[in-house]
Amino acid sequence: LSREDIDPARIITFGRSIGGAVALSLAHDSGPGRGGIAAVIVENTFLSIGKMVDTIFPALVPLKPLVLRLRWNSEAIIDRVEQPILFINGARDELVPPSHSHQLHKQAAAARFKELYIIPNGSHNDTWQKGGRAYYAKLDSFIQKCFGEDAGMSQDFSTSGAQRIPIMPRSTAGLAASALQ
Repeated sequence: LSREDIDPARIITFGRSIGGAVALSLAHDSGPGRGGIAAVIVENTFLSIGKMVDTIFPALVPLKPLVLRLRWNSEAIIDRVEQPILFINGARDELVPPSHSHQLHKQAAAARFKELYIIPNGSHNDTWQKGGRAYYAKLDSFIQKCFGEDAGMSQDFSTSGAQRIPIMPRSTAGLAASALQ
């Protein structure tokens, strides 16, 4: 927030998997009027660590109260996140059940607007690759919806040719461009 080259009114958090829980938590903690996060993009994220334990390690469920220190409970805060949210989900996610993202999307009642984008062949770690140009076009359209037509990513996704990873212009500076480079 203190960097002069970043517009603090245009910061977007983007998190995959557990990073999605972090992104939602940051948005929740920096809600309207407190500055900071303007929008959120989460990809293949989960309801909570506890629900992931239920799914991945059902034998450990009785031990959860004793050993579970990190909660990352997005389900408990999602209904109070007011920023726009883009939920990206790989329909073939082998780690986080796609139903987690769908449930979070459904519960995001306070969001200024929300979108659920499903990559049919995407798994946990390759949604961006399986989604190809359409994946980046969805990111672009979400950013434009949040900030206006001049705020999209620098590449024209309507043209044919080899896919390049887009670079965010400085004016948009919120979508962790380094993660996309």
